[in-house]
Order: sequence, then structure tokens, then C-alpha cells
Amino acid sequence: MRNRVASLEEAAKSQPTDDNIKPLLQQYNAYFKAYPSDKVWCPVYLYRAAQWYYRADNLGQALNLVERGLQDYPDAEAAPFLMILQGQIYSEKVETQAKAEEIFKAFIAKYPDNPQRVHAEYFFKPEKEKIEDRIKQLNNDLANLTNKNLTDANRAMKLVGKYREYVSKYPEETRSPAYLFRAAQSASQAKNHDLAIQLYDEVRQKYPNDYYASQALFFKAYEYGDNIKDFVKAKATYQEFIKLYPKDPGVPDAIASIATLGKSPEDIVKEFEAKQKTK
Repeated sequence: MRNRVASLEEAAKSQPTDDNIKPLLQQYNAYFKAYPSDKVWCPVYLYRAAQWYYRADNLGQALNLVERGLQDYPDAEAAPFLMILQGQIYSEKVETQAKAEEIFKAFIAKYPDNPQRVHAEYFFKPEKEKIEDRIKQLNNDLANLTNKNLTDANRAMKLVGKYREYVSKYPEETRSPAYLFRAAQSASQAKNHDLAIQLYDEVRQKYPNDYYASQALFFKAYEYGDNIKDFVKAKATYQEFIKLYPKDPGVPDAIASIATLGKSPEDIVKEFEAKQKTK
């Protein structure tokens, strides 16, 4: 059975799609049921299964597996890894930060020389640094995901939350305008278009003299036109952009976008061909 697990793990690692991950999780579960007395591989597989659920933002199932591993196999070599993941899961929510702190302190006391200690100590780093690291991690996760499904939307919305948290706590930092703008783009990626519009407006309200103020207005128009399909608001917003930022490099694109609002690619091609014939 371990050979089968290894084969499925390799498939899921090379292509982390639902079609590959689901059979792997089922095989892990089958192993737990068949060999519960295996104190070497059961805790390892519990940890690996929990990691997959954690990556998929299923924190409840991930925590169940982690705590099962710690309860049933407290002295296993995988126990430190399980304990670190347990703390990381609790640290995901504001209301369970105290529990996460308790776990990481207990880890440092129990495993003072364990290499995993660095992950426990990370919890106590400055908040600003941790938010920046989490933003980087979520961006990398989104870039590496191969299955474009709800998992992507969930991670994109988590990224929105981290960008907004940073801006809320550090509004005067030089990167805050860019982070708020990227929050809007991430909301759009998650197909939360109303939130994207709201965040583009926030960029302009909070940072009216920043470079991203003009970009926010342009992409607000794009959001209306290409995603929400409100061509009246899209046209008005593009026109506002052209009026407020006449020298912006995006003005030609705004003019071109107005001309093609609501038109299908076929209509645009036909118009282009007709113009070519009249030349």
C-alpha cells in the first residue's frame, strides 16, 4: 500500500489538481484504517494529508488530522512537524492567536534543539514582516497553482485580506498604495468585481496624488466594461480618466476601449476590415 501512496504522492506533487489530490487523500485514509498501529508512517501520512487540506484552505479538516496525529502518536518523529502545523493553523485566525502562541511556546520548550524551532520562533517576529512574508507566499502559491478552480479564488481573497491588513496597519508606508491597488486586482481575479471597484475607489481616496490613483481609475473602467458588462459606467469612467489624466500613457487604450465597448471580437474585426477597404 505504501508503494501506491508513493505513486499518488508523486502525481499530486507534479500536477496538484483535484483529480490527483483526491485519490491521494483517499489512499491516506485507507492506510490509517488498515494500519493504525504503524507508529512510523501513520503520523507521517496524517501530517502530509493535513498539509494538503491546509493548502486548500480547509483548516478544520487539517486541524482534525493534526490533532489526531498528536494524540495517537505523541512520540513519533513526525510529532514536531504536526505540532508546528497545528500552531500555523491556529495562527490563521485572529480569534485563535492566543492558542497559536501557546502551542509555539510549548514547542520551543519541548523541542529546544529541533530544526523546526525556527517556524515556532517565526510567530513572534514583528507583525509587519509577517504580513509581508504572507503576501509573498500567497502570491507564489497563486502563481504555482495548476488547477484554476475555487481554491484559486479562496487564495486570491486571502491575499486581498493581507493587502488590506497591511494598508490598514501601515497606511503611510511607501508600498501601501501599490498593495491596495493589488488588492483590487486580486479581488477581480477572485471574480469579486464589486469589491474590486470598491478597492479601486479606495486607492484614489486614500492616495489621490500617487501613481496608482490614475491606474485605479483606468482599471475601474476596465472592471465595469470587461467584467461587470456595465458599458454605460465603463464609458463614463474611461472618459473621466481621459479628462483627469490627459497625458497618461493609458489614454490611447482608454479611447480604444470606449470605441469597442459592448462589441464582440467578430464585430471589431468586421469594422477593422471595413475601414481597410475604404483606404
